[in-house]
Order: sequence, then structure tokens, then C-alpha cells
Amino acid sequence: MITFWLLLSTIIIVFSTYYHIKKSGFQIWDPFLIFICFFLLYSILGETYKVKADVFSNDVYIFSSFLVFVASTGILFGILISNKIKVKESISSNFKYNKSFVNYMAYAVALVGYIFMWMYYDRFGGMLEFISSGNRIERNELVRSTFGNYPFVNVILSGFVLSIMSGVLHATKVGNSNFKLIIVRPLLIVLPLLMFHVIDAERSHLIKYILIIFTIYGAYFGIKHKRRVVFTAIVLFVTFSLIGVLRGPLNLYLNGQTEASSAYLSRIVKLMPRSVIPNEFAAVQASLHYIVDKNYPLEYGATYIQSFEYLVPRSFLPYKKTPTLGDRIGDSWGKELFDSGRSFGLGISPISEAYLNFGSIGVYFYFILIAYFFSRLRRKISELHIPTLGFYLVSVFISLAIFRSAFASIFSYLFYMYIFINLPMLMVKILTFFKGKLDGEKK
Repeated sequence: MITFWLLLSTIIIVFSTYYHIKKSGFQIWDPFLIFICFFLLYSILGETYKVKADVFSNDVYIFSSFLVFVASTGILFGILISNKIKVKESISSNFKYNKSFVNYMAYAVALVGYIFMWMYYDRFGGMLEFISSGNRIERNELVRSTFGNYPFVNVILSGFVLSIMSGVLHATKVGNSNFKLIIVRPLLIVLPLLMFHVIDAERSHLIKYILIIFTIYGAYFGIKHKRRVVFTAIVLFVTFSLIGVLRGPLNLYLNGQTEASSAYLSRIVKLMPRSVIPNEFAAVQASLHYIVDKNYPLEYGATYIQSFEYLVPRSFLPYKKTPTLGDRIGDSWGKELFDSGRSFGLGISPISEAYLNFGSIGVYFYFILIAYFFSRLRRKISELHIPTLGFYLVSVFISLAIFRSAFASIFSYLFYMYIFINLPMLMVKILTFFKGKLDGEKK
């Protein structure tokens, strides 16, 4: 039965993709297609193998694969709705913004982000001290227990996106595209952060930038050599898998445990190629198996409402924030698995959260909304309208994040990115207005 539901799900996903391409045309950078790829990896492939702790009855796995089928039908219906509802194109407001002001604002925002970054790691003795302070789980726990975190990751990302918009504005007004301004200059702004993410093996943050660059390049310049893109995607997949595998021995090496690091690396080589196949997809689906097995009472949207609490910085709350669904499941499962009762990080499947809140029907309607959102996202990005372009570009990352994070974290990310992008653009708009007034008076 597990194979039956997964095969049926795959057929529905293939048909949904075919229908979307037939109605909208094929663009390899299409956010909906990116979302479908991650759905296949996390929800379908992730259901075909198990991590060590994922030991439940066969009935749990059968019902979980049925829920994947329900999600697939939701995606199909979302696509059908998207192509039936006509939405008017937005009116371009690109000429309301001075391209030089946007460029200066991009540098200013990125600079603020790097100051936040320095302040953030200075509490731990600096960046290198933080990286060598333990393994990744221990570092994340240290961060969670520390108040006064600075949102440097999102602020620097905002500077990156503002720089892209500056390049698009320049191309719009001058009448010719400029690869250096739209792609190269934004990457140079965030290069120090990207180098740190590589050292810290922060794959999700690196993927975020790859998806944004891939999307804006495809939307603005077009992608002709699709086979090269597929080949590059495969290379990146293998590379990021290796980064995930090598994180363990690298942490041990940075902590001075050279012998343990060498032994760890030897085990990886010995178990290849299985050792480089990511456990992540199966680990995320394990959260669904755990929730199905426990048969928790429905929460009727409680984890979604919790999102509003996560908009408020911890320093401003008189109490500790309610743990996200991923933290709750990680804590509960950790107490069952370990005598010490320690918790562990756990990616949460969107199927898990929707099912916990509203049951099977919740999974169906949730994926209708998600499919509708991503099918519309390509059209909105293609319009290249400022400043909405910036927000739509950072939204592409949700195609991955939705399969790894609780809704509260995703909602918080989108909310703050909207603020960090639109507030500087509002300032640019005001400056552009006054510059126009001054130029008019001079004439």
C-alpha cells in the first residue's frame, strides 16, 4: 500500500507539472517547478527510506504515504484554480525610484547587517571562536539560550536584494541589461557572509542565495542551456550532500580532536556511496511518522496562530516564547530516545503541521494554497516591478524552507523580509520625490 500511494502521488505530481507547463509555458527557473522538485525529494523520496530513530508500525507508514497522496491532490487542485482565476497585471512603478539612491541604500543596509553580524558573534568571542565552540547542534543550542540576537542574516539578504533591484532599475531606465549590476555586484556585497556560511557549513543559507540568483537570472536574462542547468543542479546536490556529511569531522578538527576527526572521515569513506546520500529527506518525514503514531488531538490552527508571537523579538517578551512545532517534537522524541533526555533539532514537514492542526482535510487545503502561491510567483517575478520584486525573490526560498521549518518560522521570515526591503525602498521613494522637487525648482 505504501508503494501504491507514493506511485499515485508521483503520477498526480507529474500531471500537475504537465498541466502547469502547458498553461504557463516552460521556464526552468519557475518557482513552482522548484517547489515540485523539493516536494518530490522530501515528501515522496523521503518516504521511501528511514533514519535510525524512525521505527513505527507499518500502519503508520501506510497512513503517512496516504497523507502524501492527499497533499499531491491539493497541489493539483491549486494549479487548476490558479489557471482559472485571472489576475490583473500590476502597474509598473519603477520610475518612482532613483536607481542611485537604491544602490546607496543597498550598501547602507548591508553595512548595518555586517555590524549586526559582528555584534552577534562578539558575544561568543568572535566568529572563529563560535565555530570551534562545539558541534553544530551545541552551537544552535547556545544561540537559542542567548537573548538579544541580531537579525544580521536577513538584513544582509535585504541589502543583496536591494542591489539586485538597483541593477534592474538601471537596466530599465538605460534600456539594456547589465550582468555585472544585476548579478555580480550583489554577490560581491554578500561575499564575506557567503564565505562564513561555507566555513560554518550552513547549506540552507547558501541555497537561499543560489535560488535567488537562479530566479532573477532566468527572469531577466533567460536560460537557454537547460541541460547545463540540470547538470549544475546535480553537481550542487552532490556538493551540498558532501558538505552535510563532512560537517561532523570538520567540527571535530576545529575543536582540536584530530584523531576523532580522522576516524570519522574514515567511516564516511568506508560506507560510501550510502554515507553521502542525505538523511535529511527521511528525517523530515520522520516527524510525520511520529505525529501520526502519537495520534495527538487536533490543534485547530494553534501552531499557525503562534506565528504572531514569533514576530516579537525575545528581548521584548516578559516570558519565553512557545517552542515551535519542530522544537516540541524534538524535545518529546529526544526524551524517549536518550536517557539524558536531551532534545535534538528536527525539520518539520508541512504535511505534519497541517495534519496536526486540521487532520487530512487540513493537508489538502494547505497544499491548495501553497500550489496557488508558487504558480503565481513566477508571473509576479516576471513583471520585474519595484519594490515587490525584492519580496517575491526572497519568497522563492520558501519552496525549500516549507519542507524543513515550522510555519511560525516561515511567517516570521517573510514578515521581516517585507519590512527590511520595503522600509528602505520607502525612504528611497521619499528621497526621489524631494530630488525631483529640487530639480524642478532649479529649472
